[in-house]
Amino acid sequence: RRLAEEGLRLPQRSERASEEMLLFYEVVTRATRRLVLSYPAMNEKAEPLLPSPFLIDVERILPQIAAARTDASDMRPIPQATAGYSPSDRRVLAMHEALNGKPERLAALVIDANGGRYGAIGTNAVGANAIAALRTNDSRKGDAFGPMEGMLASAAAKRLLGERYGAGRVWSASQFEAYAYCPMRYFFEHVLHLQAAEEIELATDSRQRGRLLHAALAGAHRGLNAAQQSHASPLDAVDAFRRGYEQQLKALAEQLRRDSELDAVLMDIDAKMLADLIDQYVEQHRAYDAMPAGLRPAHFEVSFGFPIENEALADPLSTPTPLVLRRGEEEIRVGGRIDRIDLAAVEEADAARFGIVDYKTGKPIAKKSRAELADDGRRLQLDLYALAVEQVLLADRRAVGVHSGYWHVTASGFDVWQSMHEISEGEADNDWGATEGWMQRRERLVNLVFALVRGIRDGQFPVYCPDDECTKFCSFKTVCRVHQTRSLEKQWPPT
Repeated sequence: RRLAEEGLRLPQRSERASEEMLLFYEVVTRATRRLVLSYPAMNEKAEPLLPSPFLIDVERILPQIAAARTDASDMRPIPQATAGYSPSDRRVLAMHEALNGKPERLAALVIDANGGRYGAIGTNAVGANAIAALRTNDSRKGDAFGPMEGMLASAAAKRLLGERYGAGRVWSASQFEAYAYCPMRYFFEHVLHLQAAEEIELATDSRQRGRLLHAALAGAHRGLNAAQQSHASPLDAVDAFRRGYEQQLKALAEQLRRDSELDAVLMDIDAKMLADLIDQYVEQHRAYDAMPAGLRPAHFEVSFGFPIENEALADPLSTPTPLVLRRGEEEIRVGGRIDRIDLAAVEEADAARFGIVDYKTGKPIAKKSRAELADDGRRLQLDLYALAVEQVLLADRRAVGVHSGYWHVTASGFDVWQSMHEISEGEADNDWGATEGWMQRRERLVNLVFALVRGIRDGQFPVYCPDDECTKFCSFKTVCRVHQTRSLEKQWPPT
């Protein structure tokens, strides 16, 4: 009565607040023996939370309520009630008691409901799930990954993987990098062919924007080389290159435009963003052209190892012949598509000097992370491309790689990833020697590729990712248990 009389007459309350107070009064006055008012004391970040204004008013009106306040500081998920309030609470309580030497409650869950005995627990879903959980947790003990963490052990699974990924398969560098980054995600995407549901969001497509940029730059460079009748830099004819780029961009945007008005608007935004980059790209070429190797853009979107879709539009260097890596009698075939191959002007009798460029629209890779990314296989695309140019695409010209690198169009331009050959001071112009880093990398690269392929063929797809923030962007984060394996400090590959 006091709560109703004083609470509903509180001044400066809006009509809605009064209605909520009345509803609160109706609820709390339904209790017949005891009433418990509670609220969470902290959020998921362990930050303190304040009680509801209603509770504050109740304590003000009824001081004895404030005197009876207690804090429940036990953060464990174990129910305090002996019997448990719900089926889930009873399962948690049963497991907790079993781990502390009291298996009776868990045994009651496992006993077959029909027969009243231990045995065919399949008819008792609760018991079956409890036993399965115990077996799963037990199998995860130890330092090594097990069958419950992505390591396929059955002969049938390995036979299927051996057939699918046998000696005749042509691999791509992106597949190696995907497996090195996260074997379990590779299993989901490339072995099971699972497709994550796309998130509905109002935003431009970064992947489509990247494809547009690659195609527009390739078309503009081809047009400039044809007009100059040589391997030319955009600085040789800035206006002509800019016009060619804008024309290519416009034509490609029209080809990719969809029927939806929204898609058309988003496409226009992408095209506008890319059009604004051309002046920056031309200026980036100024620093690139000044490098001592004298490389100029020559070939674009060059494919190797896979069938050529349109020979009329394909680059003359493109070939279905793959790069073949050998170790003993074992071979691994590799294919791919190279964004750009630059060549230096040399005498016909001299070895061809080349550089490899891979366009990027994202942020540059931190220099401190490069060695780690190269050693574990997360970045081996450019190195494999360099071997493909040497051994397949320009093998008849005794090709010598100068460097490979990423061209960050939206950032600082060309960034050398690997210096392959260099000329010593005082030597002849055609006397280029392999760098120590490149000689070490070549040997390491072959061993790394064979190790990755062996892992896939053997069914090794552990729940492991070297990127601590992988779940921020992964489409399979809701079915991944990488945080559990990290808590056990398991490493991959094993030392």
